[in-house]
Amino acid sequence: MNFRDVVAAVVIATTALTPRAQSVAAPPRAGEPFHVVPLGDSVYAIIRDEPLAFAVHANNLVIVCDSDVVVVDSDFTRAAATEVIAAIRRITPKPVRYLVNTHWHDDHVMGNQAYEDAFPGIQFIAHAATKDGLLHDAVENRKQQLAGAPQALEYFRNTLRDGKSLAGGALGAEERAAWESTIAIVEQYLREAPTARPMVPSITFDDQFTLRRGSRTIEIRFLGLGNTKGDAIVYLPKERIVASGDLVVAPIPFTFNANIGPWIGALDRLRALQAMTLVPGHGPVMHDDAYLRQVQRLLGTIAKQADDAVARGDSLAAARKAIDLTEMRQAFAGESQLLRILFGSFVSGPAVTQAFNEATARRSAAARPAPRR
Repeated sequence: MNFRDVVAAVVIATTALTPRAQSVAAPPRAGEPFHVVPLGDSVYAIIRDEPLAFAVHANNLVIVCDSDVVVVDSDFTRAAATEVIAAIRRITPKPVRYLVNTHWHDDHVMGNQAYEDAFPGIQFIAHAATKDGLLHDAVENRKQQLAGAPQALEYFRNTLRDGKSLAGGALGAEERAAWESTIAIVEQYLREAPTARPMVPSITFDDQFTLRRGSRTIEIRFLGLGNTKGDAIVYLPKERIVASGDLVVAPIPFTFNANIGPWIGALDRLRALQAMTLVPGHGPVMHDDAYLRQVQRLLGTIAKQADDAVARGDSLAAARKAIDLTEMRQAFAGESQLLRILFGSFVSGPAVTQAFNEATARRSAAARPAPRR
């Protein structure tokens, strides 16, 4: 998603929020929009407190090793990353030596520059497809974000001024907070854009890369296509802690340009790790796989109905009308007006489109004659 798409992406859905795993977090310091959550054995999650909205910062995993630190993901802005770096320095005086980017989206990588400035010699690690995404997709996406940002800002400022919900009716406190947060992040992003220095990984891998830092083993794995073509997860086998990147986002998954069918298998492989603690790309720390299974049910429901629509010969427009996500909307969004809006924008539109395209491609491939031998 980019800011140009924000206004067009607002599609309304009705539904009910299920309970999701929570964690006990240390209280935030004044002015810091995140909690530092100790996970044990010198491992910490930095969990964002901003509401899920159209512009967000990523969660971080901080792994303190014998002589240095490994961090998972940065943030949407250098200012936000600088705040996280200050929190890391309160935890330990050791330098950050490695930063793993789980994928190429700006909310996980644009803070890299702040880390390079703060820790000379730091190395960035990512899947090979993420490096390719940073060199190509991210460049075009950033152009569109910068072009669309002024219109998006005007739209959300007008929404706040008029006091009207994007779903109709009065603007509630939850939705107001989300649009205020969106505006603040986008404004900071624009302020930093002229001096932005996008970073690309110095270390890449295809299937798995293992870091051994003193007594600590850190496995960086690719589990298959999911939110992007190069989603990496970071797994601590001894501690049974995993950082999932945007393979897992709560309370509403991000499905923009995702790989709907393959994503289900990637989540199977993530669940097979049987981690005791999961730090999602966005959302609270989790201690079981209930939410992962819920996301799999959502993706499976969309994929099955898309297959049926293609088998009937439906057009994409007809498929969008026919695919019924009422039960899934009930499971994810609840009575929250904000979450209804986000479910429509983050799931109903993009996931249905992608699943339809995947089903069409499979049907076309199946119809091709077998090659002669």
